[in-house]
Amino acid sequence: MSDAKPPPPPPVVVGIDVGAETTKAVLGPSLGLEIVRNAHGGHATPSAVTFRGRRRLVGEDAAEARNADANTVLHVGRLFLGGEGGDDPLRAFYRFRRGEGGSVEVELDGARREFVPAAVLAMLLSKVRRSVGETVRRKLEGGAGGGGGDARYVLALPPDLAGSGPVAAAVLDAAYAAGCGAAHLRVVSSADALAAVYGNKFGAEAGAEAGTEAGGSSGRAVLVVDMGHAQTTVFLLSHGGGPAPGEEEGKDEDRAAPAEAAATVLSTACSSNLGAGSVDARLWRHFCATLPSLAGIEASSRRGQRLLDGCRRLKKTLAMLPSGSVTIETLGENDADVKLDGTRDLVRELCKAEADSLASLIARAVEEAEGVGSASDVAAVEVLGGGCRIPFVQEAILKAIGRTEEEMTLSRSLDDTSAAMGAALLGVEDDVEAGGEPVDADGRKALLDAEQAMEAIDEEMAKLSDTRNKMEANVLELRAARHGKNGGLLPQDLDAYLTEVDDWLFSDECENADLAQMEAKLVEVMTKLKGMCAGYHEAIKKEAEETERQMQEEAERAKAERDAAGDEDDEDHDNRRLPKKRRMEIMMKNKAEANELFKDKNYKFAAARYVKALSHCSKFHDLSPEDKEEVDGVKASLSLNLSLAYCKLERYEHALRSCNDALQIDSDSVKGLFRRASIYLETNNFDLAKKDVEKALELAAEDAALKKLQARIERQLLIEKKKEAKMARKMFG
Repeated sequence: MSDAKPPPPPPVVVGIDVGAETTKAVLGPSLGLEIVRNAHGGHATPSAVTFRGRRRLVGEDAAEARNADANTVLHVGRLFLGGEGGDDPLRAFYRFRRGEGGSVEVELDGARREFVPAAVLAMLLSKVRRSVGETVRRKLEGGAGGGGGDARYVLALPPDLAGSGPVAAAVLDAAYAAGCGAAHLRVVSSADALAAVYGNKFGAEAGAEAGTEAGGSSGRAVLVVDMGHAQTTVFLLSHGGGPAPGEEEGKDEDRAAPAEAAATVLSTACSSNLGAGSVDARLWRHFCATLPSLAGIEASSRRGQRLLDGCRRLKKTLAMLPSGSVTIETLGENDADVKLDGTRDLVRELCKAEADSLASLIARAVEEAEGVGSASDVAAVEVLGGGCRIPFVQEAILKAIGRTEEEMTLSRSLDDTSAAMGAALLGVEDDVEAGGEPVDADGRKALLDAEQAMEAIDEEMAKLSDTRNKMEANVLELRAARHGKNGGLLPQDLDAYLTEVDDWLFSDECENADLAQMEAKLVEVMTKLKGMCAGYHEAIKKEAEETERQMQEEAERAKAERDAAGDEDDEDHDNRRLPKKRRMEIMMKNKAEANELFKDKNYKFAAARYVKALSHCSKFHDLSPEDKEEVDGVKASLSLNLSLAYCKLERYEHALRSCNDALQIDSDSVKGLFRRASIYLETNNFDLAKKDVEKALELAAEDAALKKLQARIERQLLIEKKKEAKMARKMFG
């Protein structure tokens, strides 16, 4: 038996592409080039950070606050892009403040704070790193390919920023502060990363053959145009060399190792003030100049942001259709709706400068590419990024190389995760040096210390929020229980105490409570409620036990029936024509389980259980009008509970959808209007929140919770007016 030690497992390599709008991460070949999902299941993490009180929300949590105030920093990756001559076409639209040297000024814990771009990026990368850690643990526990030692983090930057300049140094500092380690950190050019994926996907043999057919001498000349939201990269690559053995297009398992010398970058040309966002800005200025109802609107105001979002939606519509329109509610004078009409011809006319800039980039890349005599030598064109979906951009690309749509098809073999994937492929190379010593070791250490301190505050605030949520959930449950089957067992003085607790939850004392005070208050409230509602809880317990017994008997009977029929069945696919009582029991069982999960702060699983309960609402049959009314009532209740669960997860778009489902059943539901107004408040749609709370107060004029919510909304509207007035004074002196 040999005493030789087995070779060490390959390192875990992580490729990261920090884009203006989103940040993508991909694991290296040893873990199957898997895309890292965010906490909400998306394949990208929004490049956004927002600050609320002492808390900060990062990534997908901050994206819910897209229309937030000056404390929301969007397009974090763009903080490092000043544009040629400092000309950033979107800078005027950001609501957050920029200080000297490009720093970001926000309000944190009641005081003005200033963060350099590297510090904000560290917050974003810290969130991405945690998602990476969860994905790696899942892969390794599932018996996936090896991986050991310190992870190698490789970050892809535009070619003009990926060298040894200040931007690359700042990005490395941010990654270090985010906990990505220092030993294996490195920055690579996004052009090199994309070329690695291209060669890995197609191998080299096909490139050599295509190059011969095109008359090339060094393989296939491929033009790549990557137009994102904030910047554009154009480069030419030569596709030739040795093919990856056994490679077959379209199989992920065949992309586990790069094909050597399959694609080589010949030249690059970049612009940090040309992107899809430039089109949004052009449309914004056009509509402000042509629609009287938009006269005087400020780019950085909340109205200005809503208009920019509408222009963005119109741009996407026109990428698919020759003409289109978008309606923005309550944007114009006296809260009138504003309709934006547009055509592709309009966008083409407005964006002549952008088309010319793109043509110049392509011409420069072709001119500087060794072995490429002219644009006619280009054998293929690869496009990626949101900007390349715009028709005039596609037309400009073809025109720049002297081709027509009939002569050449723009290929989309690369996608928005390819740069991160390429970075992961490049990180496998053992002979590549890491980022080296930092330019400012003390500054890097200060960034790390600051990020660790803020992470500790984040953890404390999360516990504080969970404790408050648990208290609020119990109040809501007992308020609803008063109208339930065992509501008569609740004491008469319970409502007064619940109002007292509710008052405290919305008081300054609660707002300023630390974790120890909040936990002490929870113990106090739970102890008091347990004593007051002992009879009710005992009845609920006995009822649950009886229901469980009946359900168990039913399950055993159903299993016996399935066994006798040789049929597999489960609750998720249960389409049996069960009696209304039996179906209702199954639905209520799921609801009860969801409520328990909610009480235990398992909001994600509670939401899933509420969805499961709702799925049974469509399985009733032959209902009388009275039975249908009962089922609709349960459906509305489940939808509102689901909406609250989504609110706790800060997934406000889903919460709003569920709340609307409930209000479709009962448009005068005070609870539904209250919930929707709360969601609108959280997402800074204050005008819509005001409308809902006013309607709810017409139905329940004495409801204390509604009055408090109305006060909060009015306070926010006043703050917004003061901010806009202050900004106007600054603008006009």
